[in-house]
Amino acid sequence: MEEKCTAFSAPILSGGGEVLPQWEIYEAYNRILCLLPEQVERYTMGDSSSVPVELAEELLKSVCFTFRVLLKSGGASLSDLKYGDIDEAFRTGRAAIERELDKGRALYKRALESAPAVQNISYADTLRNLGRFFEKYDSRFFAHEIPCSIDYQLCHNLPDGLIGVEYINEYLRRIIIENDFCGRFNAGNIGKVLRSFSPHYKELLVNLYEPLAVNACGLAVVKGDIRALSVSEKDRSELYNEFRGLPRDCAVQKLLSAARRVCAELNITEREEVFYLEETARNLYPRLAVAVASGGLAGVFTGEG
Repeated sequence: MEEKCTAFSAPILSGGGEVLPQWEIYEAYNRILCLLPEQVERYTMGDSSSVPVELAEELLKSVCFTFRVLLKSGGASLSDLKYGDIDEAFRTGRAAIERELDKGRALYKRALESAPAVQNISYADTLRNLGRFFEKYDSRFFAHEIPCSIDYQLCHNLPDGLIGVEYINEYLRRIIIENDFCGRFNAGNIGKVLRSFSPHYKELLVNLYEPLAVNACGLAVVKGDIRALSVSEKDRSELYNEFRGLPRDCAVQKLLSAARRVCAELNITEREEVFYLEETARNLYPRLAVAVASGGLAGVFTGEG
């Protein structure tokens, strides 16, 4: 058990991106490990001082995660974990998690309020299940877990290593960005693009944001009607000529400039939202390059014709 939990604890105790000497991590971890018997006793409500190894591992992961949230929040330093009152630090970590939960509830409310008027089963199910997270989440004993099902795929994957309420909050932040972008277009225009992307988009595990963002960037390149969203055959022909033979760096810069024009047209000013669309435009290049090499862009930019 110690080998598994030590491996788990190392990235958790490297809060705030700080690269820490391994011996300092072990010193802090050894003090944290001393909290496990108390957690076991709390979990069993004093009935037993022992639990199965698998359960003990999960309880320790939860403790380690609590300290990671504490370190990231700035509520303590590694020195506090090594030399300070470890029980008090743990209580402070629990309070930090509760603050993250409060943020999450506020984010969830915003996600519900900004949800686009578009039908998609995986999106609706995931949004509903995210609400259940806040009902089922056990910050006391299993703070690292995510007790809900999340099927809807965001345009950009979350960073590796996010767990517990950290994962949920970042997922909600990103889905709000996507919702906000979708909400800037007419529902009828959105439906046309999604149907041309896939006639069965309501039942499929598809991201609603990406086809709209890709089309908007394409239309910005050819100075088309961004708000209309639909890319015509004439638009695709112009886009093909724009990117044919263009070096990678030049093509990426053209896409990034298009993303910024979209943001200006739609009055998107929040830096996170601008960056999100820029990343979408940058990630579009490999698909675009393959499509140009094959002689057509119908599989990239969707719409009439």
